[in-house]
Amino acid sequence: MENTKDLEPKQERIISLNQEFHPFDPTYTEEKKIYRNSPPRILTNIILDLGAFKLSLKIDADPEDDLPKTNTITPFNPDDGYMITNEDFDLEKRKQKKVPLIDPVTGFAEVIDFLKNPFCLNIDTPGYDLERSGSVSPELLSILERLKVQVSVGQGNFESRYFVHELLFFDNFYPHDTGPLPEDMDSGLEEGFNLALPNDPEKLATIRMKFVLAEDTPEEAAAKKADQPL
Repeated sequence: MENTKDLEPKQERIISLNQEFHPFDPTYTEEKKIYRNSPPRILTNIILDLGAFKLSLKIDADPEDDLPKTNTITPFNPDDGYMITNEDFDLEKRKQKKVPLIDPVTGFAEVIDFLKNPFCLNIDTPGYDLERSGSVSPELLSILERLKVQVSVGQGNFESRYFVHELLFFDNFYPHDTGPLPEDMDSGLEEGFNLALPNDPEKLATIRMKFVLAEDTPEEAAAKKADQPL
């Protein structure tokens, strides 16, 4: 007879802004087999408490077997992925740095070792379209435009800004202490990178995460102050 307790859905956590948590705490994670020759996806669902709004988010370690080394950091195995250096903060130098990593015959970059780093970290809205469903009010959008996620993983600290297209995404991570890198979409250079992770529950359980709101720019702070009644 099946253990019905094991079939019950995991508890959905309510997470506040600035609250640090472990996204892959085994108490809350589930596994779903997606591909026959890949490890199962590891995922957890949270409700992000934004005060006046509650946002459902899915955080998962998703099997990806074709992540290019030019766009992927491997925090637990740094030598296996892309290494950020001073050249990456100058767009022209960043373009030149990428050239040797591309196969001159195929035009494609080398992919990272799937056996050592089979997962890619993704955060998104589970199963619905924020924009087309009309779920994004002007008030919520003003919050989402400031929403960031900070991730401490392996030997690095990273950050990602929200991206709304068909879904709300956080999947493009840049170093927390430097901010986004210069980008050139025509050259395939984005402001951040994929984060590839090992199939190691103990290591995944050490990952820490928190959601924060970006501070006002001086101009925005001055405008808000001007709008306040005397």
